[in-house]
Order: sequence, then structure tokens, then C-alpha cells
Amino acid sequence: MNKKIFLFGEAHGEEAQMRYQLEIWRDMYTHHGMRNFFVEYAYYTAELLNMWMRTDDDEILLALHDDFADTACHTSSWLDFYRAIKVFCQQTIFHGTDVGHQYDTIGERYLTLLEENNLQHTEQYRLAKENCAQGKHFYDLEYTHQDDDDNYEADEYRETALTENFIRAYEKLDDPRIMGVYGGLHVTYDVEGNMANCLHEKYGDILFAQDLSKLF
Repeated sequence: MNKKIFLFGEAHGEEAQMRYQLEIWRDMYTHHGMRNFFVEYAYYTAELLNMWMRTDDDEILLALHDDFADTACHTSSWLDFYRAIKVFCQQTIFHGTDVGHQYDTIGERYLTLLEENNLQHTEQYRLAKENCAQGKHFYDLEYTHQDDDDNYEADEYRETALTENFIRAYEKLDDPRIMGVYGGLHVTYDVEGNMANCLHEKYGDILFAQDLSKLF
């Protein structure tokens, strides 16, 4: 397998696309030994998913689902997708590389959890704090330019953060083979300066990107 970075674009929350993504991941996991799954969530959201993967109940997953109310992720298909990964791909490790969405709910809850366990001086705490700051800055930019027809500054900041966060997480891995699922606009090569194009400039032909939202 010459490709090592497999990125798939989606329209968030679309059941058919999520079923197809699950099939791809189960194949990557079972037949190619992949374990690292990159997702379009905040760093701390993925860390909570990893904690949930090691538990015997759905308390963490359902809390995240509640936090996603009024977003495209607040669907039964989203729950089914992650529950299936927990059943069939139990060693999956999630890596969140987006700006700090839900920084005042999920982010604060994760930081409080670390503080309660005296983990304020860990890398996890530092990365979560930095990710929260990214989220605050992104939403400040969105608010400042909310009346603009095209909010380029916020969009450019997010694509840069997505790319930098991805590279930081990817460079730490012992196994370079990963799969990632992001919104189609971040994965298609048709959008100049987006995450996929920036990552292709750095990693070249080991990267495969396909926007599934165009297939469905």
C-alpha cells in the first residue's frame, strides 16, 4: 500500500456516507492493521471519545451527542457509527484536529476532568487549552465578520489550524498509516488553500483524498 494518509470528505450527518466510511475503516483496521483515525473535532473531543472507548457504558458518548445539539452530528446515525467502531474496531485511537468547537462545554469539561486528576501540567492539558483558544479566536473572527458576504479571514484561519493540528498529531505517530474523515470542503482538491491541498504539498503522493459527498 503506497498511500499512507487516506482522507475522506463527507456531508456531515449523512447516514449513507457514514455507513460507507464505517465499511472503509473496518477494512483498513482489519486487513491493513490501521489504528489511528483522524476526525474533524476538537482535540479534547477526540480525547473524550478515546476515554469512552475504554469504558463499559455510553455516558461519555451520550454527553458528547447532547453537546452536538443543533449540529449535523446530532443524529442517531452518529451514535450508531461510533458504537459500531467500539464493537468491531476496539483499538481505534481518535485524533481531533479541528479548532476548539464547543470550547465552553466539551472543552471546559475535559479541562475540569484533568484538573480533578491533578493533570494540569501534562501535554494533554496544554493542547486542550491551546485548542480552546483556537476555537475562541475562530468564533471571534466569525462574529466580527458576520455581515461579510464571504468570511475569508475566519475560513483561512480554520484551514491553517486544521492543517497545523493535523501535522502536529501525525508527526507524533509511530505508524504513518491513518484514515481521516472531514467535511468535503476540507478534503477536495478543488478548494485552493484548504487542508487537503496544504497537506499534499507537505506529504505528496502518500496522501489520498476523496470527497464522498460527491459520490452520494
